Amino acid sequence: MMAAGIQRGGATAIWRQIAQALEAEIAAGITAPEGQLQSEYTLAERFGVNRHTVRQAIAHLADRGLVRVERGRGIFVRSRSLDYPIGGRTRFHEIVRRGNRAPSRTVIGCEAVKPDRKIAADLRLNETEMAWRIVTISAADGSPIGTSDHYFPRHRFPDLPGAMPPDNSITTLLRNFGIDDYLRRWTRISARPATAEEARRLELKRARPVLVTEALNVDSDGVPVEYGLTRMVADRVTLTIEH
Repeated sequence: MMAAGIQRGGATAIWRQIAQALEAEIAAGITAPEGQLQSEYTLAERFGVNRHTVRQAIAHLADRGLVRVERGRGIFVRSRSLDYPIGGRTRFHEIVRRGNRAPSRTVIGCEAVKPDRKIAADLRLNETEMAWRIVTISAADGSPIGTSDHYFPRHRFPDLPGAMPPDNSITTLLRNFGIDDYLRRWTRISARPATAEEARRLELKRARPVLVTEALNVDSDGVPVEYGLTRMVADRVTLTIEH
């Protein structure tokens, strides 16, 4: 017996009708992003077809980027990817709002550290100078999209922890120190599996891929003000390089 809305012998293949039905449910929020769909066996019973037909429908949805299939675990709805442009002025809160989503950033750590040689060199610090490291988790509509380590020269921002704004905006933080504008000097992008700690912060069930960005921001005089190391969930953001 065919499920309601699925017609045998019509102009549209049965597997495509099943794909359309599941896509409509995903769009309506019946299955939340990152939620798990029913198993192939359960879907086959629900639509009154064999598992091969269901597999065709799922493969079609996977090709369109709507779901992902994890062998041995099941079928999961993909989160809507956020278009994240990287250019001369890269501002997290502005970017997320531009995507019609609500930005939020949580600080999970703040301490004075001696940065490694590479970070110290990028911030133009000598071997004895310290930096503030602020560790954050950034989210869009409550879904974590990235975790970052932000480094700031301590001599330039002596009371930085007390100057953090309520929304933890880096732009507002720098403005509190008289830096009304800053520019992205460079960004390096790579990819790798998430570590166990990153997976925990980003609410990942396993070590899925993350996009790693290293970036240096400078003030209007070209003096470094922040070095950022960010790990973003690869299927939750789409990085766009602006020229």
